[in-house]
Amino acid sequence: MLEHNLFISFLPTSFLDQKELKIKTDFKMAMEMIRSTVVGTDSKYKDKDDLLILAAAENLTREIQYLTSRNDQLQKEIDIISRNVKDGWVYFNNAYYWLSDEEHSWMNSQQACQREDATLLSIETKEEQIFVADLVYAKKKPFWLGLFKDKQGKWKWLSGTMVGADEYWRRKEPNSGKKHDCGAMYFSCPQTKCWVAYICEHRKGCICKKVPKDVWLN
Repeated sequence: MLEHNLFISFLPTSFLDQKELKIKTDFKMAMEMIRSTVVGTDSKYKDKDDLLILAAAENLTREIQYLTSRNDQLQKEIDIISRNVKDGWVYFNNAYYWLSDEEHSWMNSQQACQREDATLLSIETKEEQIFVADLVYAKKKPFWLGLFKDKQGKWKWLSGTMVGADEYWRRKEPNSGKKHDCGAMYFSCPQTKCWVAYICEHRKGCICKKVPKDVWLN
């Protein structure tokens, strides 16, 4: 430390002055650049002092970092949507829907959806009902839903939700035919009156629903 101080003491005063001047000049230029950026973003900082400008610059940096992260998330969303659409899935309201070409029993339809990392569809909203009814109408054939009659004779969804009496059954449905214990979406009907009860062993297409696990879709 003593040697360092001795070295400094032998330096010409003009050299030290030049170093200090350069530091001040560099700092001034940096502040001018920071001020220009901050004021360009928000003109209310035009007459603020350096401390407030530096604080605003720090907040601006955090915001840029957040927006960069959000942009990466959105790009990920675009990539996943594009990949699923190519595989035949249809995107609606933060979920994907797939109407199978192959026909299965109701039980095997559950397994078909599970193989796609999805579930046999449980209708949750009127908007979802109308959306799916339009998809089924375009196919001109019925498709299994995750809708079934339990041992107490109550209709419910695979999700565990009970089905109310005022739901979207077709006229005269659910019928009381023997073993008509599984629900499907019919194709020739009003959008909100399309559910029908069929024998579970009948072979039909199925509607699978997949909700992405990524937080950016929630």
